Amino acid sequence: MAKVLLNVRIDPELRESLKRLAQEENRPLSNLVETVLKQYTLRIDLGPTDRLNAIFQGNAKR
Repeated sequence: MAKVLLNVRIDPELRESLKRLAQEENRPLSNLVETVLKQYTLRIDLGPTDRLNAIFQGNAKR
């Protein structure tokens, strides 16, 4: 699935916190944010597609 660009404005302190977490986990900031958003949508049950669930759980057929 192709990725799309999403621009958002956030508080500078939040950005620094996210950058620090990403560095601690040795991953790009964009990957950390994407993972957090996926977890959030699953937690509040917005009903992501079965494919998204499979991708997030590592069971997707590519």
